[in-house]
Amino acid sequence: MKKILITALFSAASLLLVGCSNTTSLVQDNDQNTAMFTDNSALETTDIMAEKTKQGSAYFPDDIVQPLIDQSFATMALEYKMYATYFNICQKAPDDAVCDAPYKTAMTRYKQAKANHDVLSLLWTSDLKDIEIQPAAMNELAELLVKLDYLPLIKEQESIKGDESNQSGKFTVEEISQATYHWMQDKGLPETETILLLHEVLIKSDVLKLTI
Repeated sequence: MKKILITALFSAASLLLVGCSNTTSLVQDNDQNTAMFTDNSALETTDIMAEKTKQGSAYFPDDIVQPLIDQSFATMALEYKMYATYFNICQKAPDDAVCDAPYKTAMTRYKQAKANHDVLSLLWTSDLKDIEIQPAAMNELAELLVKLDYLPLIKEQESIKGDESNQSGKFTVEEISQATYHWMQDKGLPETETILLLHEVLIKSDVLKLTI
């Protein structure tokens, strides 16, 4: 009887060990599956990011965009020089004539140039090159293109209805897009299916350069 009980206990212990072994195996398999899933997800994310980076590089070749970024920095530097000159004058002589409108104008222009260069640098050094321009920004883009003579200063008043017009109603989305594509061609940039945010920032850099 005792022998039977010992045998039964060993049998039960063996079953428990097998169960533990199976459980451990299941846990290990689950961990391996989780690791494989995580690795696959990471690989997919990496592939997507790599594709986006490759796509962004195709839209904005380095040999074309880098000189435009350098130009943006040069514009900011010149605007800062003017602003700093007025600032120093006004620190010593607050009642000087330049401390009113000229000083405020110089400060505004410097801030605009710096903000534009900061955004341009951020977009260029990140994975955000393929972000599309927001519909609400089309009106501002049109105004920039007018200043660069890619759109006429005065357009005959027409009754434009529907979603094809921008907020001002002066130019259609198609007209703004075509003007932007002409700007791209002049810069040597590849034409894209949609207008990207980086396009607008580069166009604004051109406009800011005109005011120097």
